[in-house]
Parts: sequence; structure tokens; C-alpha cells
Amino acid sequence: MYIKSFDYDKIYGELIIRNRISGDKFKPYGMNGTKKLKDYFIDEKIPKDKRDEIPILIDNENIIWIVGYRISNLYKITECTEKVLKISFNNIQI
Repeated sequence: MYIKSFDYDKIYGELIIRNRISGDKFKPYGMNGTKKLKDYFIDEKIPKDKRDEIPILIDNENIIWIVGYRISNLYKITECTEKVLKISFNNIQI
């Protein structure tokens, strides 16, 4: 089971779970700037045949969470966070 918490007020529109799309980028937690999802998977040494199986949580604007790996820096909880959204995924095999 994977559980993450996000700043609810930073989420825009609907939450959707999908697989990666060519050209995807996100702002990994703890890093400055954006990173191509392909490069992130390479850096994390995720096998090519597993990359299309990893669920990705998005809102209407950005990648929020690469499930089982890292959240986006844009949605992290800070001292200014007023509402927290906690999301859990069960039975994900990566």
C-alpha cells in the first residue's frame, strides 16, 4: 500500500490516474526545476518494461504523484497548508 498527502488547495480540477505519455514532465519533490518523466525513470533505474505499468496521478495541469515513487514539489505540504488530501493505493505491483 502506498499513502501520500498533498496540499489540497494546490490541486486544480479533477484527479485522474493514467499511464505515462511521451513528453511528460514534472517537478520532483526535493529537486529544483522540472524533469522529463523518461529521465526520472532512467535515474531511478526503473526497467523499460515496467515504466508503462506505473500509475501516475494528475490534476488538470500537472503530474501530482508517480505512485510508488515521488510526489511533485508543487503539491507538497508546507507551513501554509490549510487542507490536506491523503490518498492511498492498494495492490499496486511495481
